[in-house]
Amino acid sequence: MKKADIKPRHAILALALVGAALLAAFGDRAPQGDIAEPVERPVAKAALVRTAAPAPAPAPVPVVPAAKAGDAPADSRSSRWCRATR
Repeated sequence: MKKADIKPRHAILALALVGAALLAAFGDRAPQGDIAEPVERPVAKAALVRTAAPAPAPAPVPVVPAAKAGDAPADSRSSRWCRATR
């Protein structure tokens, strides 16, 4: 069998894990007696803020009327295929 060498990084991580486990097991779990209150701070003066110009409106999309189901171009490939299979 090979001798198991521990890399220094692994030894440090193992010690950190043991330390965290000790803190979790024996750490101070008692809550503080005082309730933390928010601190009142003076109101900051309003600063002048530059905003970016609004984005331009998108270009209008042209509306093309829909073709009827029976309308097909004169040299449509689908009409040639339909005639050949009849």
